[in-house]
Order: sequence, then C-alpha cells, then structure tokens
Amino acid sequence: MSDLNNLYYDSNMADNLATVSTRDTNLAEVYDAKDGMVYRDAETREIKIGTMPIIKSTIITLGFNSTYTIAKGYHNGDTIVKTQSLADATFATATADDIAENKTAWVNGVLLVGTLDINKNSTTGTATADDILENKTAWVNNIFITGKIPVNVTIQKKLNAGESYTIPYGLEGGSSIITAESLANQTAGTATAADIANNKIAWVNGIQLLGTAKPLLDMISDATATANEIRLNYTAYVKFGMVTGAMPEYVNQPKKTLLCGESFTVPHGYHDGTYIIQADSLLNQTKATATADDIRRTKTAWVNGILIEGTMIQTIAPGTDATATEFDISIGKTAWVNEELITGICPYDMVSFSAVRDNLYDITMPVIITIPEHKWETVSLIYVSVMNSTTHAVLYNYTYNNVIVENDFIEKDGDDTIISMITVLGSPKITVTSFVPDTYIRVIASGYTLLRG
Repeated sequence: MSDLNNLYYDSNMADNLATVSTRDTNLAEVYDAKDGMVYRDAETREIKIGTMPIIKSTIITLGFNSTYTIAKGYHNGDTIVKTQSLADATFATATADDIAENKTAWVNGVLLVGTLDINKNSTTGTATADDILENKTAWVNNIFITGKIPVNVTIQKKLNAGESYTIPYGLEGGSSIITAESLANQTAGTATAADIANNKIAWVNGIQLLGTAKPLLDMISDATATANEIRLNYTAYVKFGMVTGAMPEYVNQPKKTLLCGESFTVPHGYHDGTYIIQADSLLNQTKATATADDIRRTKTAWVNGILIEGTMIQTIAPGTDATATEFDISIGKTAWVNEELITGICPYDMVSFSAVRDNLYDITMPVIITIPEHKWETVSLIYVSVMNSTTHAVLYNYTYNNVIVENDFIEKDGDDTIISMITVLGSPKITVTSFVPDTYIRVIASGYTLLRG
C-alpha cells in the first residue's frame, strides 16, 4: 500500500533536467504559508511547512520627517503606525509675553502671537555675581550672570564660656539660633560646701558655693594612728603631720606545723594571707605497733593514725571450745564459748516452719510464700517443681539452700527461661513464676528457725 503523503513519479535525473517545469506559478510555496503552518502541496500532494515570518504586533510612533518600512511577512492587523502629536513635537515653556510683539511661534501645539515690548526688555544694571544668590541667574548689561552668594543652612549652636562663633558669609534664613550653654551644664560637679576649702568660692552645677572645709591640720587633729599601726614604708597623715609606717610585716612565711597540744600566737603586724599554720598528721603523732589483738575487747586506741577497736578477750575460760553465738542463746542468759563469756540476745524459742504452695487453680499467677519475718537466710531449703497442668507430670525440679534477701534466680533450658525466683529487701515474701506454657508450680519451703540467726 502506497504512502498517501508521497508522490511517486519517474525520478530519472536526466529527464528531470531536460524537462522545463510546467508548475503553475499561482500554487503556494513554503514562503507563501505562515511560519510553522503545515499544508499539502496542491500539485504534488506533499506535506510542507510554511516559512513566512510572523511579525509581532506593535505600535510605531513616527517623529517628524521620519519613515517606517513595513517588514516582509505575516501581520495580524494589530500593528499601528502613527505620527507624533503637534503638541508633543512643539513642547516648550514660552508664553505670548516671552515672544516679541506680533511675532509668532508654536508652543505645545498652539500658535502664539508675541506681546513682548522689546524696547522695555533692557538688561541695564549694576549687579555682579557676588550680589546674586548662588545658583540664581540674571541678565545685566546683556550678560547672563549666575549668582555666587551662598544660602546658609539653619544651625543650632551652643557656646560654652569663652567660646565664639563666626557667622559664615551668605544668606541667613532667620531660623539659625546661637545660645550660650547654661552655667549648670558647664559647672557639673559633685562637691559640696564641705568639700571646698574654708571661705573659698566655687561654682557647682550652676550654683556658687562658699567653702566650709576645715584646713588639713584641723581635719587630722583627732587622728590617733601611730607609726606602728601603719604598714612598713607606707605614709599617712596624723595629728603630728606625715608619718612613715613601722608595722612589722610577715610576707611569704614558711608553713608552721603544730603537734597535738601545741599552740601558736599570731604576731602583731601585717600578714599577706599566705602564712599557713598546720596541725601535724595523726599518723606522725601516733606511731605505734599494737594491733586489735593487743587491745582489750571493746576498748579503742590510735595506732599510726587509725582508731582500732580491741579484740583481746578480757576473761579466759580454758576448755570452752564451742560454736554458739549470742543469737543462739536466750536473751539475758550467759555462756562460755571459746574462752569468752557471751550474753544471749535471742528473744525466741525454737520455731520450725514448713509451707507447700501451688498455683494449679490459676496457672497464670505466680506462687508466693510468706514467712513470719523477712529473714530468708533462716530458711534452709526451698524446693520448686514445674508440672504439666494436664498430666501433673514433673517437668523440672530445682532445689535452693540458704536463700538470702534480694536473690534473683533465673533458671533456663538452653535459651528458654523456665522459672524466676525473687526475694525483695524488707518483704517476708518470695515470688516464683513459671514461663513454660500449660504448667503449674509447686513450691516447698522448710527449716525456718530464728535461733539459727
């Protein structure tokens, strides 16, 4: 199937060159169509794209004697070519009074007839540039003159006592002000009559003061210091005049060490604050060789700076080897143990304890056992069994001896946690929790006795 967009014909170049084109000159070519417009050739049926330039719409204003050539291409009919108005072309500032009488001129598009009497337009005069304000102009004797007299800016000036100000040459507008600074501002001070010598006059804050201060000798007549009360080589005025200090000085003194019972009197004079008095260490003052075994029991002594409580048995009873402690002996009772007389402190008789608990009724809850007092160190045995909640078969068994407060036991099977058993400080309870699904716990605790302390 042939392409409708192409025209098939004999393309023998020799024939084409030998044959004179018979194409109708009225048929549109690419330059006859708007740029970018697509059309089909009327003869060949080819699709072609126009190249005729598209001229942008604008407004052209022509000045006088100027021309405008319309550009080749497509115009959409919005371009406007106009001429400048006569008013714009003849813009000027003259009036009829500025034009010689009966002479004509165009001003802002209007033809004016002059009314100026040139016989009265004489420029005879005596002024010079120094008689005319700066930037102002005038005609004098047919010469155009620009003035030189400056126009002074407004000033606000304050003068202190003894100062002056020269008004510059030029035109003053009458708004400048020159004032004298107030006496109060020029005599600012803090002195009072008592600070000024007696019968002397001074100005303070604009006020004249008559001094009432006593003469120096009168002011120091009641001084009581002596040379020994003034630092060495420093001077001061006292009632007898200027004196040079003779007070002893203690500067850069070495450290002074005091033994127990010694004292040191700080001497009279000036101290620079670096003089250190230090008590000797207890270690240096308690050199000794005794140990706790060399000091009677319950007695104390200092040895090489350390307070030692004696452990030496006060009374010896040979042949009393035993294992009891004061916790194993009834309160107020005495016994000899290991050659030492011991007084019992246990307020209880022997107490036995045994408890069996399980959580079969609710396997999601832990098992909690409570003893009479929170002394878990007195329970000799805790036995924990993890059992199947359906068959009641024992899956795991754990035995604990001498459990103490704040134990936290975690039992595992590989990476899997089986149970935890926790005791808490200040609580008489122990909590056992199972982490194996579909199991319950049975806990047995026994052997509780306060006398085992």
